[in-house]
Amino acid sequence: MVSMENIKTNINQSAKLELLPTKLAQRLLEITPNRAGNKILELGAREADAEGNHIGDDCVYLAKEGNAVTLIESSPGILEHAKENAVKFEVRDKINFVESGFEKIDIPNEEFDAAFSMSGLDGSILPESLAEVARLIKPGAKVLLFIYYKSGDKLIQGPEERLESYVGSAGLNIDSKFIKTIDSEKGLEAIIFELHK
Repeated sequence: MVSMENIKTNINQSAKLELLPTKLAQRLLEITPNRAGNKILELGAREADAEGNHIGDDCVYLAKEGNAVTLIESSPGILEHAKENAVKFEVRDKINFVESGFEKIDIPNEEFDAAFSMSGLDGSILPESLAEVARLIKPGAKVLLFIYYKSGDKLIQGPEERLESYVGSAGLNIDSKFIKTIDSEKGLEAIIFELHK
């Protein structure tokens, strides 16, 4: 006989195993020549909700799609959550977790076929972080970056022209870019770059 407690436990376990990758991670696979078999660099594990659920869902998603992923994260606590998530989804062996800042990463040159960051570079020194991204990816590699751009009248990282100059100075080429409104009441906007080396 199935008890109500067993049903609740099964429902809770199912909820914990829900994978919610961002559209950015999904888009990366659309623009990368091979959907699987890539070495992918993720800069910063997004914090998906206030309860700390879904931390590392993007790297787990990319690993489940058949890619070798390296996640760079500066917060040890967030990195541990991402590791736990990878274990739950049985892809821990496909993800390399590295605790590091983004301005100087101890990984050899031209290691990756693609890279992305879902607001992970916010708060870093962007010219240095972008130069590291360019150093770490192979020629022709695709890069997707989501960077918070402004809040209300206050420019967070901008102006937009400065962000473009950082990208160009790093040796990355802009394929496309657009501004996305995150919260119209607060005027919170992000700029999304699709780049290649």
